[in-house]
Amino acid sequence: MASITKRKNKQGYTVWTVRIRDKQNNISRTFTTLKEAVEFSENTQQQTVAQLIDLYINEAMNHKNPKTIKLQKPQLQYWRKALGHLSVKKCTAHDVIRARDALLRLGKKPPTANRYVQAISPVFTYAIDVLEWAQKHPVKAVKKYREQSRLRYLSPDEINRLLTVAKTTQYLYPIILIALTTGMRKGEIINLRWTDIDFTNRLVILHTTKNGDMRVINLSPTILEQLKELPKLSPYVFTGKTGHPYFLASSVWKNLLKQANIENFRFHDLRHTAASYLAMNGENAITIAEILGHKTLAMVQRYSHLSSEIRQKALDKLAKMWIK
Repeated sequence: MASITKRKNKQGYTVWTVRIRDKQNNISRTFTTLKEAVEFSENTQQQTVAQLIDLYINEAMNHKNPKTIKLQKPQLQYWRKALGHLSVKKCTAHDVIRARDALLRLGKKPPTANRYVQAISPVFTYAIDVLEWAQKHPVKAVKKYREQSRLRYLSPDEINRLLTVAKTTQYLYPIILIALTTGMRKGEIINLRWTDIDFTNRLVILHTTKNGDMRVINLSPTILEQLKELPKLSPYVFTGKTGHPYFLASSVWKNLLKQANIENFRFHDLRHTAASYLAMNGENAITIAEILGHKTLAMVQRYSHLSSEIRQKALDKLAKMWIK
């Protein structure tokens, strides 16, 4: 329920304070005119989730990666259809949970449903922090579906087979080699520009990453030699027919795997492969996180068991020196 009270502020000027209290919110805003106070009171009580999503898409998504925008827009349209009729300040965690569970009945998998929830969460953050349309975040209380972690990395023999087949192409060999030796994402490699490479200091400078931060990556001499042999056909290192970044079609990737006799492997798993061998070579979690561009160590914990095996072997070897 909303109330508007007239009072004098510390400077002696007349102001109007709007107070909105219910089970979900306790909002207080002060305005210099009664008209502004009334408009805020009416808008705050009537704004719907549909209006919020529309505003978020039009005004708050521009800073995101284009690939993320393309992925999340259809997800947000689902939420618009499912929750759009609700008032923003009265939307509850239960409403979100019911709409999320409905995704499973539509044939979506639990990990996919989690991505949908991940897409709607910043929308309500925007409503609270920027628009001040609500105080409580309905997604904060929604627990994610449990996901089975997937860690697929290539064996040395599989790596050799994959690289051997890739050598028959112009771009796939250096692309795969970069992924294996740096842990870079496919999008980061495909969109690499010549100006991003510092040949003198053996560095790649990524100005735009998935996390939105700049990242500096070290390159090996072998990679640099591979890059120097490529023709400079456009600003992009790997150039498609139209001068835009090279497009790695899924059919090309599947055919490559088929020729190399490799199953159940995605391009992104090359990143897992790089991280896995870093762990098996004894690198610590902090170093691996820095190389991969992870902001927290939680993302690299999946590789901890690999380095644990290395430590165990080292300790077993040490024990054998003294235990006869």
